[in-house]
Amino acid sequence: MTTALKVSRDLVRHLSTFDLSETAVMAPDLGTARASMTPYRVAAGFMAKSTKLLTAPDENLKLTHSESDRVAAFGLSLAPADLSGDWNVCRYAGKCRDACLATSGNGRYGRTQAGRVWKTKWLASEPLHFLRVLVDEIDRIKVGAWSDAGWTVSFRFNVLSDLPWETIAPWLVRRIADRGIRLYDYSKWPTAKRAGASSLGYEVCQSVTRGRPLPSTFMGRPVVDGDLSDARFLDPIGSVVLLRYKNVSTTDRAMAQASGFVRSVA
Repeated sequence: MTTALKVSRDLVRHLSTFDLSETAVMAPDLGTARASMTPYRVAAGFMAKSTKLLTAPDENLKLTHSESDRVAAFGLSLAPADLSGDWNVCRYAGKCRDACLATSGNGRYGRTQAGRVWKTKWLASEPLHFLRVLVDEIDRIKVGAWSDAGWTVSFRFNVLSDLPWETIAPWLVRRIADRGIRLYDYSKWPTAKRAGASSLGYEVCQSVTRGRPLPSTFMGRPVVDGDLSDARFLDPIGSVVLLRYKNVSTTDRAMAQASGFVRSVA
């Protein structure tokens, strides 16, 4: 007797079945919305209390790279691809799954991964409550204080996921941008399917050996070193962003190169 493999559901299609308008999202009581996350945390082995959703500028190595450009980068870290076990948050994930940075840095710890999983499951099961809390946290970012200190505030919806938020909740994208927060992301979605993401910047990033200097041009375009800063909205128009390969626990460099996701450049 064989057991059928569980197939993760596409989270974007699932979320499209809900009314995620601003009116609907802002209707629930904030306290009730926060309390609704508790069962998902408990199921993942965490304490029965609410906690924050956002990754702060100093809590993710990739986000801290933006500090060199005086950019305070906040982000939302969900479980990438289908690692939540129930939901696929990266519809176009392919070879990149094996070289995903989800297991680099603190991501190698099971507790960190479990934290991303409960957030993903909560978003899928109770998107109105999830977004109500997310909006509150973003609204609490002290943009003015950062600006007065000479810093730009940025927000990355997809630190590890690949969800088209301009389709899921376009009003939220506008709300964040209107606060003076710069939105950016990396995406594998076809450009034609993200034509509405005019306020977001998406770059196709290649990888080279860690520690080696980058070429000045790649495929005829000027190169930007993506390891120096994560502030993609500062990149010159027409440039190519290159990233060096990082060691992750799910694969090694040889496997990543064999898959074609990681390339060697001269």
